[in-house]
Amino acid sequence: LQVMRGGEEGKEGAHPLIVTAVDFGDGLVVRCPWCNTLHPLIRDWLGEEIKCPNDECGGPLKVNPFTVGGTTPE
Repeated sequence: LQVMRGGEEGKEGAHPLIVTAVDFGDGLVVRCPWCNTLHPLIRDWLGEEIKCPNDECGGPLKVNPFTVGGTTPE
């Protein structure tokens, strides 16, 4: 990530990284590749560009509109 646009200089202006919600057995979560934290999936995130919910990160993400290993949340 450090060699990607926004790496060492910060995430401002960086392109969103695409993430897919997965189910590790406790419900669907999204892992932020910027800060490596897990966040419970919110249905409104599917197909949207968001900022990492970790206030200390805020890295740009795009959440795939499909999920892996689970069902789409209601």
